[in-house]
Amino acid sequence: MRVEAFTPFGAVFIAEITLKVAISRQSLPTIVVSFADLWECKMKRILLFAVAACALAGCSGTDKPSTDDSIIVPDRDINYFADNLQDVADSFDTSDDRPSVDTPNDKTASPDEIGEEDIRQDEVTTDEITQDEITPDETTQDDGNGDDPECQWEPGPSDYVRKVVVALPFGPEGQQSDRYTVLDLDTDGNLTASEVFFELTRSSYGKVVFTPNGKYGLVPTDQGKLVVFSISDTNEVTVIEKEYVGGFGYASSVIPAGDGSRFYVINSQWRNHGGGIYLISLNCDGSVVDEGLVAPGKIVSNLLFSPQFPGKAFVSAMDLLDSTEGDDAFVLSWGDEPKLLAGTNAFGDDVAQIASGALTMDGRFMLLGDNQVYNDENVPNRVAIVEIEQNSIERKQVISPINDPVGIVTSPFNNAAIVLSGFGNNVIVLGYNPAATPAFTNNGPVAWGANGKVQLPFATDMITRGALKGLVLIAEVEGIRSLRFNQDGTVSDLGNTRVGTGDMMIPGAMGVQP
Repeated sequence: MRVEAFTPFGAVFIAEITLKVAISRQSLPTIVVSFADLWECKMKRILLFAVAACALAGCSGTDKPSTDDSIIVPDRDINYFADNLQDVADSFDTSDDRPSVDTPNDKTASPDEIGEEDIRQDEVTTDEITQDEITPDETTQDDGNGDDPECQWEPGPSDYVRKVVVALPFGPEGQQSDRYTVLDLDTDGNLTASEVFFELTRSSYGKVVFTPNGKYGLVPTDQGKLVVFSISDTNEVTVIEKEYVGGFGYASSVIPAGDGSRFYVINSQWRNHGGGIYLISLNCDGSVVDEGLVAPGKIVSNLLFSPQFPGKAFVSAMDLLDSTEGDDAFVLSWGDEPKLLAGTNAFGDDVAQIASGALTMDGRFMLLGDNQVYNDENVPNRVAIVEIEQNSIERKQVISPINDPVGIVTSPFNNAAIVLSGFGNNVIVLGYNPAATPAFTNNGPVAWGANGKVQLPFATDMITRGALKGLVLIAEVEGIRSLRFNQDGTVSDLGNTRVGTGDMMIPGAMGVQP
């Protein structure tokens, strides 16, 4: 039995928690996660915001709620749930039973069969890769930019005051918000909140990515559209595309192609609903050119590149191109016509839901996080490690349990990794020694400082060059947490910087200029 899509159980989880807490606590803040969000967004990331309301009210506990596969949510437009809240709430079965979910495991079945069509996956983590180092595509493309200074995409100096763009997806009374803000990250690693606020389109989770020169930013919205904007040194933001929809149909995440103006867009839906990897490029003015489908697939969750393997790509998905059924981690030749070279089953079973991924800096291993919550209650959340060679990929190790591994970042010093534990309110440090067997060890949580443990971490980004190389930023409930990879393989907590106070300052999607 394998569940291969996010089902309406996400709505049941959140509604049960929200209704139960509302009954038991009169002081619950007025953060209201609408059922439009429940339908449009990936279940676990929206659940983080529902739990954030509980955290701000002084609640405790991180147990995962039970599920009920008897609830089927019909196809509706996004306003249906917001307009029919009581009807949906009345249909909840809050039983603690966890019935099994029998879902077809084929490449052509529609997500409608399990009641979900709009599939979201966690953002792809490529923080450990320096954008100006990657050459994933062996082909040469003339972008027509010529010598126009506005079209020079190369990165600027390694040390400068970087802009951290943060979505603020909640209003003062918990309603949806399109607001964003900017923080300044100086060359000493100090974050300073600004008074600059602007509107794009709502993005509750995920990652803001930038062109190598930091001029243009891109972020997928909660409804699968794409925002493109420019940002100046003085924090002036210009919206270029507010809700772009190209051939990709639904943008789950965006990954820089590593060659300046091009980006890959992942649609994490099923193959027969447009799932796969797409390519876009930016004109000199930041407008988008749709380059079309690169590789069809089902529930693609990670696309990773390594400078150690030019012309190769590493992908996690339920299926990709002409892959063998059961494999979920792949190595491909990457060019005009990608070809599947090898695949493996990273976890050795059929219950994993891959939520995060990263490559070690030496390109030797790919780490994948499984945060499945309803496939098999006897299988804990975990991180799989697969070994990479030029034309092969092989399962080597599974580290378990690691609760809700929503993000993975590997050290630029090639001796450690961190795993963001969303529901665990923690960050786990993995030691890495490529000469050892096994290569990875669980070294336990980060040694937290005066600000205490991280709370509901989800979005993350890392600086890969200059004096701040190895600085990791993490969006959590009450601000932006700074961690740092040290050259000896340890990880230091540098504290939390609050974006502001109140519900409307809870961060959403986040990213930092390279």
